[in-house]
Amino acid sequence: MSSLPTILEVRLHGRPIGSLTRLPGDTTAFHFSTDYAEDPQRSTLSLGFLDAYGRVRRAKESSRSEVPAFFANLLPEGDLRRYVAHRAGIANSDEFGLLWVTGDDLPGAATVHDPLGRALPPKSAGGPEIEPPAKELLRFSLAGVQLKFSAIDNAYGGLTIPAQGRDGHAIVKLPSRHLVGVPENEYAMLRYAAAVGIEVPPIRLVALDRIEGLPDEASSLRGEALAIARFDRGDNGTRVHTEDFNQIFRQKPSAKYDNYAFAHICGTVYRVMGNDALIDFINRLVFNIAIANNDMHLKNWSVIYRDGRTPALAPAYDYVCTKAYLGHSETGLALGSARDFSRVTIEQFEHMAERVQVSSRLVRATTLAMVERMRDEWPVKKAAVPERIAAVIDDQFRTVPLFSGSRQISAEGPSTQRVTHHEEVS
Repeated sequence: MSSLPTILEVRLHGRPIGSLTRLPGDTTAFHFSTDYAEDPQRSTLSLGFLDAYGRVRRAKESSRSEVPAFFANLLPEGDLRRYVAHRAGIANSDEFGLLWVTGDDLPGAATVHDPLGRALPPKSAGGPEIEPPAKELLRFSLAGVQLKFSAIDNAYGGLTIPAQGRDGHAIVKLPSRHLVGVPENEYAMLRYAAAVGIEVPPIRLVALDRIEGLPDEASSLRGEALAIARFDRGDNGTRVHTEDFNQIFRQKPSAKYDNYAFAHICGTVYRVMGNDALIDFINRLVFNIAIANNDMHLKNWSVIYRDGRTPALAPAYDYVCTKAYLGHSETGLALGSARDFSRVTIEQFEHMAERVQVSSRLVRATTLAMVERMRDEWPVKKAAVPERIAAVIDDQFRTVPLFSGSRQISAEGPSTQRVTHHEEVS
């Protein structure tokens, strides 16, 4: 490794805002530029960098051996990470190198660039012994463990994965090699979510033979892929900034189940977004408990900045009935004192509200109203849900106290409130 520092420029919506510097000893430091940090009209990179008054409170930070948490959460995990690293000839653990390769097409509107325009880090900075041809590189990143690619529509009504994966407007989630029907499961759950008032992006199932440019590694897969419109990309190719709650709470991806509970998300949502977002959050939490989603970790809750500055809950994603595969009944993060679906009650929601000092009366009424909507809509949606998945959700309605108790809703609550548009599974 070189004894000289290596620098990557960080931009937000195309504006240079700081730098990532790999120092001798493999420490990586992130520094905001002074003009960005002192600009009161700046776009938001992350709530995790701001104090209660919206000022940048962390002008710099460093991380030993890896990149700082905000940037680590932009990188893929699992199969996609190994695939990108292998194609680039760099180590799977080299987060600085992975950012170098994929930095021009990251989730959200942050990008990372080599000032000299090099596609790969030099050998002295962890680059490959022999640089692979440019066409071999996958120069995009999507966070998460599932094998997925960025794609564009083609002239035949299907999708095309660009040679280097860049600039797609849809995310294509491929079938799992080990778990049957994951794309179909997520498709059905998102359709159900939309029916009960949760904002979801446009989605569709696509036969694998209608997707051009799939890598050879996908040739043995069976089933359909799920195509999801990217809500971090505008119709004209503009980038819309997003971040997940693991970034907001400044944690590495490996800690996404740790240190925080649903109460922490709830309190942050209310503090920075207000009552409407609180209601939206409660609705989503109730929904994911009903569909037995054990995978509700911090990276599966995100914020979107449609105007560059104002946070809102991003459209729903990774809504999967994971209990059908994993078998256990854990909730992912804790809800009050509950870490198991069998202990989820209306009182746990009230305790969460009291802990973060939001209206327990509003939370109770919102929770019960969502339970009612889900129960009313389920007979209609059930027919389109794979039988094995439907059986798990039926069992949730029978056995989880929140759903199996009284269906009576207080007349004082917002009963008509609707919101507009680890072995891991997703």
